[in-house]
Amino acid sequence: MKKIYLASYMEKEFHGPGRKISIASSKPNDFKVDAAFKFFIPPEDIISEYKKIQKTSQENAVEFFAESYKKQLSDFFDAVKNAAKNNNTTIQDELPFEDGDTLLSWERSYRTSYRPTIAKFLSDAGYEVVLK
Repeated sequence: MKKIYLASYMEKEFHGPGRKISIASSKPNDFKVDAAFKFFIPPEDIISEYKKIQKTSQENAVEFFAESYKKQLSDFFDAVKNAAKNNNTTIQDELPFEDGDTLLSWERSYRTSYRPTIAKFLSDAGYEVVLK
């Protein structure tokens, strides 16, 4: 089983031994990533709407972001499942992740993040997930 790490750029102690893959729309200037995975990056329209809603209600903003992001991932994984079925492969065969890769975003482990949402989808796809 492939092990995938989900962590903050800022907490290198939680990074796996493999490639560093960005799942954020930006990265620290001094941080080298091996790739970015655009399908896990929250799109600008969701982020903009989140910020707009946040001005009047943090709770509503969080709810909006969570639901929108889950839909984004659900649609993506449905497409990957269909590709795997059509190609007679597995979901993991269709995704570019290797054992030990780390998917990186900004938020530190003790902060709210969208990494737990990704972790659930990856776990359902058969990955062993280390979430920080």
